[in-house]
Order: sequence, then structure tokens, then C-alpha cells
Amino acid sequence: MPYRLAGEQPEHFAQYLVQAIARGANPSTYIMGTPGDIPYGALDAAAAITRFRDRWAEVYRDLLPVATIGLVRPDPLAGPAERRAESLAEFRGIYEALQQTHLPFDVVPQAGLVEMAGNGGLDRYPVLVLPDLSLAADAPGCSTPRSRAGATCCSPVRAGSTPRAARRSGVPRRSGSPRP
Repeated sequence: MPYRLAGEQPEHFAQYLVQAIARGANPSTYIMGTPGDIPYGALDAAAAITRFRDRWAEVYRDLLPVATIGLVRPDPLAGPAERRAESLAEFRGIYEALQQTHLPFDVVPQAGLVEMAGNGGLDRYPVLVLPDLSLAADAPGCSTPRSRAGATCCSPVRAGSTPRAARRSGVPRRSGSPRP
């Protein structure tokens, strides 16, 4: 499989694994082809990190996410192309701002909002950041995309979350009129 060979810096690969562990994932490494036939420099780094995690499994077992901010990612396939581009640009700007301030946050997919609100998954976010969600597709129980986004986000707000709406968040004003 020579066309599949790609060099990967061992330190860079190790960083992926350490970040995965830090976020609660169970890291794994696989090799394409027969082990030993293809030189894979990152394998030693991966083995050391995996052994470290196994040795300290008790420490990692009951970790919970520390993110207190939920950043809702707009559906990248909804609406006209120019609006999608604006919506994603706004999301990416907020994402970058949160990264640069070193605030722990999770990206919450817009498509999963209704389910997460129903199973309590949004309850752990005291702050829920809502970029442009007005492109949402209709979901059962809601008459319009705007009302669905608004209704979904009202559940965690009632439980104590603070919404931070940006531009066209899809959440109507208190008067009931849509945001521009």
C-alpha cells in the first residue's frame, strides 16, 4: 500500500493521544499493513502513552468533563450557501475567541440540541453560546426552525443556564418577533 504511506511526526501524534485522554477518550492506535514491514515512528510514542494511561487507569476512570460553556455548532448543510458561510464564520470566530481565552468549552452540534435537551445533556452548561442557528431544519414538535431553536434552548435556560445569543441566533426576542 505505498500510496497510503504518510509520514507523521511522533510528537504530533503523541499530542493527539494525550489530548484524547485529557478529554476522556480511550485512545487507540492501528497500523495499516503488516506490523514491522512499514517503519512507523509514531508507534513507540503511542505505545508509551497507552501504557501510561493503562498504568493510571484508576485516575482516569471517573473523570468528568470540565467544560462549563456549550458552543452550538450550526448545521453546515442547512440553508443557502452564502448564509451557511456567514453562519460557520460566526461559529469559527466564537470558537477561536474561546480558545484564545483558554476557557473550557464543548462544541454541541445543532442537530443534537433537541436530543440533548431531552436527556439532560445540556444541563451541565451554565453558559450556552448560540451563534447563527436560524438555518435549522424543522424538527418534530416545532413549527419553524426559529421556534425549534428557541424552544430547545429555553430548557437549559429554565434550569439555570445563561444563553449568549450572537447575531441571528434563531432565538426570538421576548416580544416574539424574530431577530434580524
